[in-house]
Amino acid sequence: MPGSAVAFLELQAQRLKQITKRKRIVFPEGGDPRVRAAADRLRDLIDPILELPDDPRYARLYFERRREKGVTVEQAEEMARRSLYRAALMVATGDADGGVGGAVNTTAETARAAIECIGLAEGIRTVSGVFFMCVEDRSFGCDGVLAFADCAMVAEPA
Repeated sequence: MPGSAVAFLELQAQRLKQITKRKRIVFPEGGDPRVRAAADRLRDLIDPILELPDDPRYARLYFERRREKGVTVEQAEEMARRSLYRAALMVATGDADGGVGGAVNTTAETARAAIECIGLAEGIRTVSGVFFMCVEDRSFGCDGVLAFADCAMVAEPA
């Protein structure tokens, strides 16, 4: 791992350790061994949630948020059984503080679940994403850390 990545991750870990209340982060793709391994590595920083509870509140909430779009109770129940949607609904209800997805599912699927279940902040119309790339040569970016826009989110930015 490049030194820039080590430094970047250490900085993020220090920021998390300063938060008094540990964050509960849901991993909707927790059946994937890579995701389980990542969650295990983070256990000293967060409380990972790998098993998603079946709670009828999630279907009710999804129905309430989507009925104006024509979603039926039955469709809401089906959507709440999907792991990406259940994870996003856990965040929406406060049962989790955040979620990490996209290892198994596409960016579009992951973002769609979050938008439909959690929603956008008032006044926000464009959803974007970013990923960080850490390189050996620290003369690039910010001490070897570069941020790239995710073109899967906004193919033609204004």
